[in-house]
Amino acid sequence: EILKVKLRFLFFVAQDAINFNFHPTQKVKMQDDGSAIITFNASGDKEIMWHIFKWGSEVRLLAPKSLQNEYKKYLNSVLEINS
Repeated sequence: EILKVKLRFLFFVAQDAINFNFHPTQKVKMQDDGSAIITFNASGDKEIMWHIFKWGSEVRLLAPKSLQNEYKKYLNSVLEINS
C-alpha cells in the first residue's frame, strides 16, 4: 500500500526537517509562519514513525489517517513500556 504522507514541521525544526531525506518523492512547501509542509509517497509506516519520533511535538502528522492511528498506537506503546 502506498501512503501519501503529509507532515508539518514547526518553525523550530523546519530547517532540520527540510534537509532530511524522507523519500525521493518528497516535496517541501515553506509556510509564512516559518513552518514547513513535507509531502511524499511511501510504502511502509514503521520507518516513517521512527523518523518523525525524533522531532517530538514539533511535527504534525497531517495525513494519511491510517498512519495517524498507527502513530498514536506506537506512542502509547512507548509510554506503556516506559512507565
